[in-house]
Amino acid sequence: MEGGYLDSVGEDEFVRLCRAARERGFTLMQGDIESEESVGRVYRGYLAEGYGVRFMLRGLILPHVKAKLAATSLHRRALAGSVRVVVNEAYTTRISPLELQVAYKLYLATDKDVGDAVFLYTLFKNAINTEELSRRCGELGVDCEVLEAGEP
Repeated sequence: MEGGYLDSVGEDEFVRLCRAARERGFTLMQGDIESEESVGRVYRGYLAEGYGVRFMLRGLILPHVKAKLAATSLHRRALAGSVRVVVNEAYTTRISPLELQVAYKLYLATDKDVGDAVFLYTLFKNAINTEELSRRCGELGVDCEVLEAGEP
């Protein structure tokens, strides 16, 4: 499962985030979400070192959400331009713009990532701003014409 970036979150804020996640039925794969000491160790050992952490609903490994601190200007742009999404009419989250997601997958350039880009483009074609997609692809130095071909 794809994840997201946390913008400038310190250890105390991460502990509060984990407390809120715990209250909503989530666990933390790398530590004991019930223990603030454990959550602090997870922050210092993972997030502060540039690694991601995974949240999952209690008792389920999949689906899960991976989160990591924003480390690049691209990560910060994804956060700044994020859009609100409602899931199952009950939960809200924020995701990076589809145009940036598709362009970034093309930038990563593995067969899986290009396939993901084509899938996202095909699925959300009516919602994607093609001018913005072209601009994002240009920023990352990738060719977005492969999307129209429909195959990696």
